[in-house]
Amino acid sequence: MSQTKYLSPSSVQDFLSARKRSSTLIAIGVMLCIFSPITLLILIRLTRLDILTSSINFATGIDVIVLILLVAAAVALFIAGNHWLKVHENFEY
Repeated sequence: MSQTKYLSPSSVQDFLSARKRSSTLIAIGVMLCIFSPITLLILIRLTRLDILTSSINFATGIDVIVLILLVAAAVALFIAGNHWLKVHENFEY
C-alpha cells in the first residue's frame, strides 16, 4: 500500500510565496551583475568629455570598487534566494 502525502493549502501557499521571493531575489542579483560594469563606461565617458577631471586610471579604480560592491550584493542575494528554495525543497518533488 502506497503512502500518499497530502499538502495543505497553507503549505502550498507558503511554497509559492517562497518561490516568488527567491526568484525576485535572484533576478535582482542578476540585474546587479549586469549593471556593475556600467559605471566604468560612464566614468570613462565623463573623463573623455572632460567633465570629470581625473585620469582614466582613477576612474578605473573607482569602478573596480563599485563593481566589487555590486557583485558582493548580488552574491548575497543569490545566497538568500537559494535559502528560500532550500526551505521548501521537499515540495519540489
